[in-house]
Amino acid sequence: MCLVQIIFPVEIHIVYRILCMVNTTSSTGATIGKFYILVQRYFILKSISFDEQKWSGKIMRRLLFVQFFFPFLLSFIYGFGTYKSKIKDGVLILNGASDTTTVTIKVVNNIIYAVYVFFGFSFIYLYRRSFKRMKRHAESGTTSNLLNKQRVMVIFVLGCTITHLIKAIHQIIWTIAAAMGSQTFVEAVYPLYPYANGLANFASPIILLLCFRRIRWLLVEGCISRPRKGSVVSHSTRTTSHSSNDTVEISRF
Repeated sequence: MCLVQIIFPVEIHIVYRILCMVNTTSSTGATIGKFYILVQRYFILKSISFDEQKWSGKIMRRLLFVQFFFPFLLSFIYGFGTYKSKIKDGVLILNGASDTTTVTIKVVNNIIYAVYVFFGFSFIYLYRRSFKRMKRHAESGTTSNLLNKQRVMVIFVLGCTITHLIKAIHQIIWTIAAAMGSQTFVEAVYPLYPYANGLANFASPIILLLCFRRIRWLLVEGCISRPRKGSVVSHSTRTTSHSSNDTVEISRF
């Protein structure tokens, strides 16, 4: 979400607050979701068989609760925080969050990004150590397409980790500038936010779209390739011959 070029008069400050809350909730929630993926891939690499592990429904409900509830609470810093204003063209408009609100929210976000980046690079290191063991396991024929899946997930984790590192650096610079009260520095860093934020948020779906054929089919080909009017999808039915005990497959068109 880009709020940099949008002008909000002070009279509708509630709209600006809500948009900031939505932006914080979605952005932080997405980072937590990527962290869940990271944790799952870590346990797969640590396992002996490298089998895909499915978490129970109870665990998933708890994880989803944390993923959305914690960012929602965090967004209240924007909801009840203070904001700066200035006069532009004779109209009193919002000029972003106050330095106190900015520093508070950025410190929490930087901690989240630091944890994610640390575990992201730790996963890459673990993957390098486990590569030979995975290769032997794959050559044994026990798990098909093991290396390809792991390589794609490593690309996914690496891409997300690097983009979040870029965003974290931007956030740290912004936090320091706000803490020092350097309005000139803040105004120089602030316009770069949509690029750092967009890079971190959209890197993951782009990587998945490029690396997984099934996702490309679902998102692209599935939307374009629709059944033509009058066409009938074939169905297969199973029937038993009365003259014998053999079961044969019959296709109806």
